[in-house]
Amino acid sequence: MNRKPAPTLRPGDRQAGMALVLSLLFLLILTILGVTSMNTSTLQEKMAGNMKNQYTAFQASESALRDGESWLQQQTSRPPPTSDGSSGVWNLGTPGDFLDPTHDFSWWQANGEEYGPDGAQDIASASDDPRYVIEERAFANDSVNLGLSYGISGRYYYRVTGFGVGSTRAAQVLTQSSYPRRYQ
Repeated sequence: MNRKPAPTLRPGDRQAGMALVLSLLFLLILTILGVTSMNTSTLQEKMAGNMKNQYTAFQASESALRDGESWLQQQTSRPPPTSDGSSGVWNLGTPGDFLDPTHDFSWWQANGEEYGPDGAQDIASASDDPRYVIEERAFANDSVNLGLSYGISGRYYYRVTGFGVGSTRAAQVLTQSSYPRRYQ
């Protein structure tokens, strides 16, 4: 019987298949890093869009708030507060809690005063015009009343609430301020 001797392996011959395995493993790691990087970029892009949407809603709400304060400043005499806001000023608490879920977009459309001219798109990046509501909070005397019968001077305090939406109605912001006003 003629047997061939077993081939002798040199140290470098055993690693020929290992290079392919290591290359594939390295390629798999690079692929995982690339996919993770793409997912992170997409998530960051969505977060930036949401931040812009929220910022637009805040700016719209702030614009409505300032418009309400400006309206109060322009009044030469005290507007009487009403339970339906028909005079431009509501009785305190009549509109209810603004954080109540029933105060949704349609409530603001029906009850809030529109920022800027009616029917015009005043803030281009906002999907709808912002609105505001004014409530009379209190009257505070300027000085202590000593029982004298002459006129009492003081300030009326109002709560102005602004409501704004971003480029979509998913972003909604409420802002509030207290506004003092003295009438002659």
